[in-house]
Amino acid sequence: MQHRLGISALAIALALSAVPVGAQWSNHYPKVEGYGHHTYLEQENLPIISSGPVYPAPSPDGKSLAFAHQGWIWVLDLQTRVARRVTRGAAVDGRPRWSPDGLQLAFVRDFGSDTAIVIMQLTDGAQTIIDTPAIELDPEFSRDGQSLFYTSAREGRLAIWRRSLIDGTDAKVSEGTRVRRSSRSLADGRLVFQSDDGAVHSIRVVNSDGNGDQVLVRQGWMANFDPDVHPTGGSLVYGVGEGNNLRLAVMDIARPDAPRWLTPANGRALHPAFSADGRTIYFVETDSGQQFGLRKVNAAGGVAVEVSVARWDYGSAVGDVTISAVSEDETAIPARISIKQANGHPVVNPAGASYLNLANGEPYFYFDGTLSLRLPVGDYRAVLTHGPFSNPEELRFTVTDGSPVSRTATIRQIWDAAQAGYVSADHHVHLNASGLHELDLTDLILPMRGENLDFAAPMAWNQFNRFLDADRIGQQVAAGGAVAFLSQEVRSDFHGHVGLIGVEEAFHPWFFGPRDPVYVDRDFNNGDAIAFAARN
Repeated sequence: MQHRLGISALAIALALSAVPVGAQWSNHYPKVEGYGHHTYLEQENLPIISSGPVYPAPSPDGKSLAFAHQGWIWVLDLQTRVARRVTRGAAVDGRPRWSPDGLQLAFVRDFGSDTAIVIMQLTDGAQTIIDTPAIELDPEFSRDGQSLFYTSAREGRLAIWRRSLIDGTDAKVSEGTRVRRSSRSLADGRLVFQSDDGAVHSIRVVNSDGNGDQVLVRQGWMANFDPDVHPTGGSLVYGVGEGNNLRLAVMDIARPDAPRWLTPANGRALHPAFSADGRTIYFVETDSGQQFGLRKVNAAGGVAVEVSVARWDYGSAVGDVTISAVSEDETAIPARISIKQANGHPVVNPAGASYLNLANGEPYFYFDGTLSLRLPVGDYRAVLTHGPFSNPEELRFTVTDGSPVSRTATIRQIWDAAQAGYVSADHHVHLNASGLHELDLTDLILPMRGENLDFAAPMAWNQFNRFLDADRIGQQVAAGGAVAFLSQEVRSDFHGHVGLIGVEEAFHPWFFGPRDPVYVDRDFNNGDAIAFAARN
């Protein structure tokens, strides 16, 4: 908190403070070797919980499409467009993959503080679980269906392993310096996967025994490659980051020097997957309300079209609930809310982005005073807050398939900061980073109001050759008592970072330091960035 101040061009050094290591956040999920900031691993490599389909996986017979939605696995009949829920537990399930015979789905199960691999029989729901004390991710059946490739950190780093589905033995296939995941089986037996080795992210191909490692694509910092391979040929589809945009490209693996664009440059295409016949590529995009939707495009190129869901079949009755948040004087207020079923499964936002608190694993989102939900019948618990000086307010309710349910939470403050002459400000946040949504500065207003935050200065930042939100630097938005400024983060990789608030153009270079590549014969320091802010 700070006393009221005028805002002008300002440079804020974000140097590391000398506090005991034990006082800093370390990790919520099991620690993986190679990461100084575990938050990057957890936010970039673990499955998300979404409103709308993500991680599409076409079935081998071409009739169905598996995907994740609301933290469960669903199977969409492409003829009737009815999506049927096939998991319904407390954990969050994602990234499904089909067995070659179409009788099994393998997927990632996130328990909130650890992950496992589940192989589920679609005929009777029987499940086989691969779980160690470490993180497991991204299953992929071998072409003969006798093995399952998956990623595990059981030996420290996230490496690719092979599980024999005949005798249950495991063998390590490929390991890098940090992360190797999202493996895909080629028709010739080789394996394609994405790799994170720090400053360089890549897509690579290896033989099934891990030998013959070859780099196909490199990009400085790219968490959303999400490669998939042609079911019978040797082509690859993957994501490419260009500033804020994510577009798809296709490649002949025998000619990696000549990829071809598949989707336009001004979109945010994610999670591509070849159809069973290899002629269609499914993917997902978010709309302006941060809701995910399915798309498909001809693998040879063309205009993408929507793949709609006509009906969601939960396999149980559903009901309606309305939740309202008010202050002590009964005025409607925006709020932060976390909702869970009685078994602990989280509820997602049907009208905006959903988030996860990496400090404690709690899912949450924001709403502007009134929230309408359609949920499977059962008991629920919601916790609402309005900023750090509010008492959490708990609501418990039961959703039925009869009368709609309405509940109101009165959120009380333990201290009125504004009355005491203070305003709140957050100067080290990012609007768009490695996430899957594309947000405008106006999208920050509701979270700010839900947190009772007066000022925020989200920073444009670089991911080496990607300059995120560069065209938004200098933008300002004010609404409902909240004011946001789009600032710039200058990353000096030896003396902390510098935030430039109030500038209307970017300082260059965005990053420098002894660990970074050398592009010009000149030394830079934080004083250069601070002087630039003073002049502008």
